[in-house]
Amino acid sequence: MGTEGNTARQRAMALVGGRSSAPIPPGKMAAQWVIESRQAEMFIGYASYAKKRRHTEGVTVLAIPEPFNPRAQYALAILTPKAQRLAEFLQSQKAKAIRLEAGFGV
Repeated sequence: MGTEGNTARQRAMALVGGRSSAPIPPGKMAAQWVIESRQAEMFIGYASYAKKRRHTEGVTVLAIPEPFNPRAQYALAILTPKAQRLAEFLQSQKAKAIRLEAGFGV
């Protein structure tokens, strides 16, 4: 990771999902709650939630430019024979369509 990445990591705060993070109130989206409660002026979240956030009052969604946008790559491992059916489903066209609809690139 470059100098810029280390600087950003040192300044970033885990306001959601961390060990000491406050729970999100029922009915609120994380980005909306963090901004409305003035814990932050900006919130970086998963692209899969962008479509839902676009319709959240008081929240503006912006795409992070490609050179600065981290990409997650997920892997799949089968540890027991019982997992085979799930693994096959996750690799199916139906699962691919579900991921695309949810905002996950394939």
